[in-house]
Amino acid sequence: TKGSLESPGGLRAYAMRRACRLVPPFYLAIALYVGLLGMGPRPFAPRGIDGLDVALTMGFLHNWRWNSVNSVVPGDWSIGAVATFYVLFPLLVYWAGGRRVLWTLVALGITAIQLLNVYTQAHHWNETFAWTFFGTGVVFLFGMVAARHVRHAEAGGRDAAGPVVGGLLAVAVLAFLIGGLPYWHLPEWLLTYRLQVGMIAAGLCVVLSRYPVPLVVNRLLAWIGRLTFSILILHLLVMAPAGWLAVWLAAQFDLPTSDPLTGMAFLLSVVIGSVALGAVGFTLVEQPAIRLGRWLTEGAPGSGLRPRPHDLQPL
Repeated sequence: TKGSLESPGGLRAYAMRRACRLVPPFYLAIALYVGLLGMGPRPFAPRGIDGLDVALTMGFLHNWRWNSVNSVVPGDWSIGAVATFYVLFPLLVYWAGGRRVLWTLVALGITAIQLLNVYTQAHHWNETFAWTFFGTGVVFLFGMVAARHVRHAEAGGRDAAGPVVGGLLAVAVLAFLIGGLPYWHLPEWLLTYRLQVGMIAAGLCVVLSRYPVPLVVNRLLAWIGRLTFSILILHLLVMAPAGWLAVWLAAQFDLPTSDPLTGMAFLLSVVIGSVALGAVGFTLVEQPAIRLGRWLTEGAPGSGLRPRPHDLQPL
C-alpha cells in the first residue's frame, strides 16, 4: 500500500520482500533447466541459447530479447512480466492512486496493446509479442482495479443480499472462464484474447469478494494458489512421465492413444504431478526465501514494518 511504501525504509523493505520472493526459486529453475537441457536447440530457441540469454534471464530481462523468452526456463515469460510490474508498482501506487488516473491508464493500456497486437499480427510476429510485458502489462492494471474494489468491499462488509444468486454468478463466471471463453470469445482484431481473460478474471475476483462461494473460496484452492510459482516453473518436468504413464495405461486397457480417456489420464497425471512438485518447491525453496525476506524486513533499521499474513500468498 501507499502507506507502507511511504514509511521509513518502506521502499527498501518492499524491494527485499519481492527479491526474496522471486530470485531463489527462479535461479534454481535456471540452474535446473540449463543442467537438464544444456545450451543446445529447444522449442523456443531452435539455434540454442547463449550466455546473453542466461544473463538476461537472471536479470529478469528475458522478455526484451526474442531468443530469451521461454528459452532458458520454459514458461518464464510471465515471471519477466511480473518482475517488470514489481519495479513499476511503487510508481503506480504514487501516481495512479486516484480512480480517474487508474481507469485512464487502463483505457490507454487496452488501446495501446490492441493497436500493437493488430500491427504485430500483420507482420507475423504476434506470438512472441504476446509474451512480452508490452503485450500483457495492462492485465496487472486489471488486478489493481479488482484489488481496489475488493478492499472497498471488505471495508463496507460483504453484500448479504442475494447470496444464492451471487454464488451462482461466481460459479458461472469461473466455469465460463475455464470452459467457455476458449471456444466463445471476441475476435482478436476487436479485443485480444489475453485481455478478455484478464478482464473476466478481474471481474471474478470482485464477484468472489462479495460472494465467497465455498466451492471456489476454500482452503484447498488457497493452498494450491500458494504453490502457483513453483508449479509454473516445474510443471514441464512431469509432462514426459505423464505421457508415458498415459500411454502405458492405454495399453493396459486396449485403448488407442487418441481415446479421450487417454487424454484425461494424461491431464490428471500432469495436474497431480505438478501440484506435488509445486508443494516440494514451495516447502523447500519458496517458504525459506519468504521467511528470509520477512527477517530482512523486520531487521532493516527503521523499516517500521512487521510480517503480515499475506506475505505467504501467491505470486
